[in-house]
Amino acid sequence: MAGLLDLINANVNYTKSGKQDIANTPLNIDSETLNLILGLKIPVSEKINMITSFQRNKVRDQIGLGDQEVFVGEGGNRKRMIGAEYNPKGQGFSGLIMKDIDSGDTEGRIEYNKTVDFNKMLSNFMRRR
Repeated sequence: MAGLLDLINANVNYTKSGKQDIANTPLNIDSETLNLILGLKIPVSEKINMITSFQRNKVRDQIGLGDQEVFVGEGGNRKRMIGAEYNPKGQGFSGLIMKDIDSGDTEGRIEYNKTVDFNKMLSNFMRRR
C-alpha cells in the first residue's frame, strides 16, 4: 500500500519581477504571481483511482511612484475538481472523468494504449519478403 505522500502530487510556482519602470511615466511596477496545483490520487482497486485536483492562481501588481504605493491590483482564480480514472497507463482502454465543483462542468477522456514491438514487426516483415 502506498504511503500518504505517494498519493499527493504538488506543483508550486512563484515569481516576483522586482520594481520595473513603466515607459514614458514616472511610475514603476512590481508584479508577483503564484500558481499552485495539488492533486490526490486514491487507489480504489487495481485499475480504478479516485482523483481530486485543486488549482489556485493569484496575481498581484503593485504600482508605485518612487517608494510610495499608488495602486495595488489583485486577481486570481481557483479550480476544484473531483473524479475517477480507469486503467491509468495500462494496456487497452483507459479513461478519466472529472467534475468541476464550482462551475459544474464535466470533462472526460478515453484512450486506447497498445505496446508494439517494432523490432518483432520488422523481422516478421523481412522474413515474408
